[in-house]
Amino acid sequence: MTEKERFHETMKFGNPDRPPYHEMTCWPETFDCWYTEGYPKHADYRIYFGFDRYEDVGIESDIHPVFSEEVIEDTPDHIIKTDWRGVQVKLAKGSRCIPYFYGFPVSDRKSFREFKKHLDPLSAARYPHAWDIRIKELSDRDFPVYLGNARTIGFFGPLREWVGPEKLLMGFYDDPGWIHEMMDYYADFIIKLTAPLLRDVSPDCIHFFEDMAYRGGSLISPDFFRTFMMEPYRRVLDHFRKHNVPFFVVDSDGDVSELIPLFIELGIHGMYPFEAQAGMDILEVRKVYGRDFVIWGGIDKKKLFGSKKDIEQEVKSKVPQMLETGGYIPKLDHEAPPEVTFDNFCYYRKLIREICEKG
Repeated sequence: MTEKERFHETMKFGNPDRPPYHEMTCWPETFDCWYTEGYPKHADYRIYFGFDRYEDVGIESDIHPVFSEEVIEDTPDHIIKTDWRGVQVKLAKGSRCIPYFYGFPVSDRKSFREFKKHLDPLSAARYPHAWDIRIKELSDRDFPVYLGNARTIGFFGPLREWVGPEKLLMGFYDDPGWIHEMMDYYADFIIKLTAPLLRDVSPDCIHFFEDMAYRGGSLISPDFFRTFMMEPYRRVLDHFRKHNVPFFVVDSDGDVSELIPLFIELGIHGMYPFEAQAGMDILEVRKVYGRDFVIWGGIDKKKLFGSKKDIEQEVKSKVPQMLETGGYIPKLDHEAPPEVTFDNFCYYRKLIREICEKG
């Protein structure tokens, strides 16, 4: 079975020879630790661990042109700069602290209209110079390809990157017209950006970036989702369906339990990464939604901090049951942090392979 056939069979609850071997990448600091533990310095992560080939189609869907980076303050403890997204960020030196974001390029209607120059869907630079070569490669492929890399393609997630979470959430109450304007514009952006792509290539999957929840629940209510997001989602999904794109998945951290029914109503096929520490129990999700929702992930990365027995207990308590019901891609519930040793990660992936290939 080819990697493309395997992916399609898994996504439609069919009969793959095994599930695809996918995994989110690791923190840069994780690789730094692994290099001292035996991981080859120049190894290709996908090849080294035997992951299935799964590629982005290769067009630029993020802001373009990017902002010029500018250092605002540089001390022995931290650096404050404006990054390539136009966000002012404080980064601690010599530690793995979460960056502190305190300034965003969009704050109101006026600044959004200025920001739109970074969201020109018709810019020729968004497509590779050798697009004709890429078209030929993708037309003959036996592996799946997707659209929606990094933090692009979506509605809550990308807007949060431009505006910041606090300003965005207050905007739903204080200036709903502004939120509608941004989401409608972004729906138009996605449609215009991908129209040339879809004439030449049919992606196997669209990834929507949302990150619209935390461990206590979703950041917006289902009612607000209906009010602000349903219509732009429908327009974009209809556009992709007209061009025979078969599958759609959502990337969101946190406890997204109350939003899953809305994604199913839209015709979204699945979600990842199902963060265990946020209370996302993939066995329970499968029990509730059955074959209506494909699940990627859900294996608690923190269990890989412990012993091999901890890893085995976590994997064996979830993966065999999920594989029995189908529509499942086993992977961690997010990127592997430095607490995950190279040896433990190798053991975890070996265990996944053994379970999946037993049938």
